[in-house]
Amino acid sequence: MTNLGVFDLAAALTLPKICLSDPPDLVPAPPPPLAPPWLHHSVYRELLDSPTPSK
Repeated sequence: MTNLGVFDLAAALTLPKICLSDPPDLVPAPPPPLAPPWLHHSVYRELLDSPTPSK
């Protein structure tokens, strides 16, 4: 009778070999979105940097 909870330890420890000489074709990630122009204004920067009052 086989125990289904027991697995082959050698199979679990064997990792697939990756050939680095032939990398897969990866799609480059898009650049992060740019901050809106108003975010660079000093008034808005002070509002963002100031801690919010707790109730």
